[in-house]
Amino acid sequence: MTVIIKSMETPEEIEGKSFVHWQTWREAYDEILPAEFQEQMTLDKCRFYSQKYPENTLIALDGAKVVGFVSYGDFRDPARIAGEIFALYVLKEYYGKGIGQQLMKAAFAALDGYQEIMLWVLEDNKRAIAFYEKTGFVFDDEEKVIDLGKAVKEKRMIYSKNSNS
Repeated sequence: MTVIIKSMETPEEIEGKSFVHWQTWREAYDEILPAEFQEQMTLDKCRFYSQKYPENTLIALDGAKVVGFVSYGDFRDPARIAGEIFALYVLKEYYGKGIGQQLMKAAFAALDGYQEIMLWVLEDNKRAIAFYEKTGFVFDDEEKVIDLGKAVKEKRMIYSKNSNS
């Protein structure tokens, strides 16, 4: 299986990324977040995000099928100069095939100007945490409680080029 990592260009790719976002949200969070909240993350909402923010998103293609994506950019806290991974999702049927690593590597290349890369992860998302730790991210003791249908804790992880090179 050859997976290609590229930017979203066609309406089909944008639609594919929207579907992956919608599907993987369920796969990742159905056990963690309340059903009522999950139902608010509609395919239309995912489509809105895909169309509104096509830049800084890379997709993983297996043939013509979008199977994962990563979104990245400047860290959302201007007090700190860093890059940020906003979202990284891969369809469950493609877990364990190295696609997450390929997407992360491509995002790292795009964020090459930064010494540090941040991300926020739900405390209960054990699978994602294990993946990020394997990629070289570590917790930095920052956390926040957000309302996703119930109060859930997000923890910040940081990748520092100095300590991982």
